[in-house]
Amino acid sequence: MNSRIIQLFAAIGCVAIFASSCIPQYEKVENDPYEAIYRVEDINAEIIFHQLFIRPLIGEKDEAFDAESRSFYSSVDTSLCFTGKVPYTAFNGGYRPVLSAVDWRISKMDVITLEDFDAAHPAGSSLMDLCELWYEYKHSDIIGPLKDVYLNPLMLTDYDPWNKGHHEILKIELHSSADKIPPRAEYPHYKKRDYDSKDLTNFPAVEVRITDSFGREFIKRVE
Repeated sequence: MNSRIIQLFAAIGCVAIFASSCIPQYEKVENDPYEAIYRVEDINAEIIFHQLFIRPLIGEKDEAFDAESRSFYSSVDTSLCFTGKVPYTAFNGGYRPVLSAVDWRISKMDVITLEDFDAAHPAGSSLMDLCELWYEYKHSDIIGPLKDVYLNPLMLTDYDPWNKGHHEILKIELHSSADKIPPRAEYPHYKKRDYDSKDLTNFPAVEVRITDSFGREFIKRVE
């Protein structure tokens, strides 16, 4: 066989192997204990059209905080175990991350418009009645009115320290009318749901305000 043909087949084989290695693989885990629980040290915020993303800044693992969080959630009957899909790497005998969690323990959360938004929401007023909050916990999207943070305080989000900026982010969507926001619900990732975004509207410049149960307040302006 011509040497060039042999080289061509070899190159095709390498490309095929490389391509197959790039296809995302996932592994299902059942009741996998969270490796650690981390504390939010600060936040960043970013607006992309009708979505406001709030990213926590996470410090190093604190053994004392981890123990306090586990004690707190055990007392309210929260199971600190993850069930769902995690990315799996087949190289070197196989590897999958063990997820951790972020303890937000939010007691108050608001979004204040910095400019006149509509007749009912002039500059300096709250947009809370128009906001829908999304976050990820135990491989599910928890979605509902932002005002429900008072009734169902946002506590834990999933967190992969090796893949930051994914599971732990809070997302807020802005609706044009408060009556368009559905009630709070949980949507496991393996289930599909209908989602109508026709009533969503772009965010004005805002100020995000979060107060947690530790007495700290995080304030960020996003324009």
